Amino acid sequence: MKNTIQKGEVHFLIIDKGEGRYLGICKEFGFVEEANSEKEVFNKLVNGTILLLDTVQKNPHLEPSLNVRPPAKYLMLFYVAPLLGALSSIVSRFNGNLKLLTYNPNCAPA
Repeated sequence: MKNTIQKGEVHFLIIDKGEGRYLGICKEFGFVEEANSEKEVFNKLVNGTILLLDTVQKNPHLEPSLNVRPPAKYLMLFYVAPLLGALSSIVSRFNGNLKLLTYNPNCAPA
């Protein structure tokens, strides 16, 4: 789905890197965040999304930035990590924590 000022979808992937570090990827807006907790990285992703949406709403000529992909290694990680996590859990060797989240800005608290 192509995001516009009127509607769109945003997907986050949060990966537990181990040693208390979490990596968050926003697929549609192309940004990557890192933090010390899952909640912290999620908040960074949501706040970055809200900031971008507010900026584009005030400056409609920036609408193309609503459909920017992250760097190739993170985009590949976005698609490959869930598959590896699923395969690893089948083999019972996966000890990490992996979450794929969809954030709907229309449902965000005011």
